[in-house]
Amino acid sequence: MKWLIYSFIVINLGVFAWYYQPSTGKVTTEAIHGTRLVMLEEYKAELQHQVSAPNDAGSKHTCYTLGPFSDKTVTSRVEEKLASLGLALQMRVSRDKLRDGYWVMLPGNENKKATLQKLEKAAIKDFFVILKGEYKGAISLGLFSRPELAKRRLSVVKAKGFNPAVEKVSLPKREYWLDWPTSSGITIPEQTLSELRDTFSGIGKSERNCQ
Repeated sequence: MKWLIYSFIVINLGVFAWYYQPSTGKVTTEAIHGTRLVMLEEYKAELQHQVSAPNDAGSKHTCYTLGPFSDKTVTSRVEEKLASLGLALQMRVSRDKLRDGYWVMLPGNENKKATLQKLEKAAIKDFFVILKGEYKGAISLGLFSRPELAKRRLSVVKAKGFNPAVEKVSLPKREYWLDWPTSSGITIPEQTLSELRDTFSGIGKSERNCQ
């Protein structure tokens, strides 16, 4: 009977010694019941990787956008005003629309070299020759966004003995917008938005996809 009790004690001591080995100061990475123990440094590295990993190429975020404004300086002033609300604004330029442009030019002719010499002699600057396309050989004297500027250039060139023409063309229309992420949770108060609409005709606030 005593030997049976001693044997039982010895077995228990052996099991205790097996499971409770002295610590070596290291963390094991063996699997216990399917769970992997990870060292603290490894865990931090994995966390850092998840935070710094770039978004999927196709992923997009939503932004609020305010505009369009026609002038960059004006847009910058509005940006400064709204920054006091805590908005992290980003200026964006679009050229999706077209506007009228006015091209002052001399039609092409066989005496192009002589015409160029005459222009230089008349002290007319800022011109170049069209080398290809529909207007090949023509001499450009300026491209203007407003008709009064084109007329002024036309008058100056005519006064020096030339016969220029004005062609109406389409130019990209530059518009300015102010974007900020919807995830910021910050929006423009309705009163402020109403004041901006009164000052700048045609602007509005909407949502768009942004990177």
